[in-house]
Amino acid sequence: MGQTPEDRSAIQQIAAAGAGGERKLAYRAHVRNIGWGPWAGASSDGFAGWTGRGEPIEAVEFAWAAAQPEAVLDVRSHWSGVGWEGAARVPSAATGQKLVIGTSGIAGPTLESLVFGGDNANYYKADGHVKDIGWQSLDYRSVVRQEVGTTGRALWMEAFRVVPMPGYTEPVGLSRVSGASAFETSVNASKKYWRNRGVAGGNSAESAVVARADAWHDPVSAIPLAKAKRGPLLLNPQDGLDAGVAAELQRVLPAGRTVYLPGGTSSISDRTEQQIRALGYNTQRFLGTNAAQVSLSIARDGIGSPKHVTIVNVDSWQEAFSASTAVAAVDGAMVYSFGSGVEPAIKAWLDSLPAAVTKTTVGASSAGAYPSTSGGVQGANDVETNALVADRFIPDPDSVALVSTGSPTDAIVAGTYAAANGSPAILTSPGVLEVGPTWFTDDHSVTVKDVTVFGGTAAIPDAVAQEAKDSSTEAFAPGEVVPPGEQPKSPEELAALAITPDWAMEGAAAAGPQARALSGYPAGMNDAEGEFCKWPSRWNICLQAYDASEMAKYHADKEGQPGGYWPGSNGNGGKRDAYRHCVWSGQMALIMGSKTAKGFGDRHETGPKPPQMSDELANSHHAMDYHNNAVGRFFGQHARDHINEAHATFPEAASQMRGWCQLSVNDGDLHSLWY
Repeated sequence: MGQTPEDRSAIQQIAAAGAGGERKLAYRAHVRNIGWGPWAGASSDGFAGWTGRGEPIEAVEFAWAAAQPEAVLDVRSHWSGVGWEGAARVPSAATGQKLVIGTSGIAGPTLESLVFGGDNANYYKADGHVKDIGWQSLDYRSVVRQEVGTTGRALWMEAFRVVPMPGYTEPVGLSRVSGASAFETSVNASKKYWRNRGVAGGNSAESAVVARADAWHDPVSAIPLAKAKRGPLLLNPQDGLDAGVAAELQRVLPAGRTVYLPGGTSSISDRTEQQIRALGYNTQRFLGTNAAQVSLSIARDGIGSPKHVTIVNVDSWQEAFSASTAVAAVDGAMVYSFGSGVEPAIKAWLDSLPAAVTKTTVGASSAGAYPSTSGGVQGANDVETNALVADRFIPDPDSVALVSTGSPTDAIVAGTYAAANGSPAILTSPGVLEVGPTWFTDDHSVTVKDVTVFGGTAAIPDAVAQEAKDSSTEAFAPGEVVPPGEQPKSPEELAALAITPDWAMEGAAAAGPQARALSGYPAGMNDAEGEFCKWPSRWNICLQAYDASEMAKYHADKEGQPGGYWPGSNGNGGKRDAYRHCVWSGQMALIMGSKTAKGFGDRHETGPKPPQMSDELANSHHAMDYHNNAVGRFFGQHARDHINEAHATFPEAASQMRGWCQLSVNDGDLHSLWY
């Protein structure tokens, strides 16, 4: 709708004001029995609507007062008796248009909630004044995924405000790869990554993998093979070379190169192999009497010298996909187990690998199949396991692939593409962005700059893809962005905020060899913590992290006493330590969000080891802490979201988070080096 002369005059005044930087948003509300209020600018003291009158908002308007032509801000609204409306976009400032949502003057539906999305949502945070509640005082880092107001409680909004957030975040890219068939989807993914043969620049394929599309075991175990051999994995019928696959082989691969075939002729027929050879390629099969033996042949004879190996139950494609994709991204291999055991040949191969090669079981059903170097990875379900194993192997991804649990073939294609990029492929249930992928993308939003969705809109709707993009867009906690001109403080002034490491806490009480190993640890913050906390604007974050550590220590020490869950447990490497790290990271995520909590926890882990501690033991401690911190952040972010979705109080959410940590110690989901 076009702006009136009165609109333009008010909006121009907002454009001339200081708040909002280069992106200045104007908004107003129509309140029942009052009418349209004045235009408000995105500043700390402006708001739209009326407070103290008990009247609901019936309509809202938004307009850019000033913004670049490419600025994007989408608004979704929830109305009484109607529910959620689709997202509507604020028109470009150059159009002279405004966005109008709702109806005025007819006593129609009342506004209950607003959600902001798009590339610019990260520049703002918002708050709502709700019937019977008042101002919610929401401490959101942005409004990317959090709604203002409430739903399901029949409480209308009376006013709202939008406040600029400091800092700049590069927009996250979003794209989709799909096809009319599994074969076509794999070809389209190959086209997206691999350049034409003979063309300079880009990613040049050195080989290819052709695998059967209608049975998942062999192609899933071949994802690391495609990464190791530098080429696409193309899905094909069991018998007969698909024309699109043949054309793609000829596009990316010069004649004389090798095409790898996982499995025997029951997987890829002899006729298919001959058709590949007729195109001028060599072929090599990886054989075995069952899926586990084929996986061993690929790992041992195809990859040869992996840096890491994952072990996963042969019965679950989701767990196998997660284990294979994550380890492929870091130049590893995957082998199958049968429940809690592996075949003798697989055990012999694992035993023969150098000590530097890590071994990790993935999923609860394979937990006892082989000793894990730094503990296995398992979640409450396949989606959670997927997110946690991605975090284990790819802690700082620059992109993610998103794929539905409803399609093994889309997942195989996504996993191959992601592994080639050194990135994770994240699972979610059809039609929804679950807690696992929401946590992972938020947790790693500092580094993620691109999201690629695999499969059609029936599996991953556009709205879910947008959610993933929004969650991947970095947001800032209050004070996280240092204002220009601020002066740093000295290390002495930061001493009260220093969080004591595990080994320093335990060293004073230890005796014998442990005391010698733990002695000599320097006091105060490590360099990374000091570099972050030296800025006064960040002191509230650092104080929150410190308070969370003290709270976690209190609860962990309590459980280590007689009558606790783990009486006498060691606070450095024991169950009590695992619980403390989970609760500390969970509490930080609950307060400041998972991304900011991850940054603080990771900085804390960069501290030096005690002089008398071996590198091997120090690395084991760090691996344990990184894992337990990640699980804690997952729980904390889940509990944080639960406050909004289930209307829980902060103490209730914190108690729930601690309960999850306690159960995870007992279930073995958290890691410890000893009791």
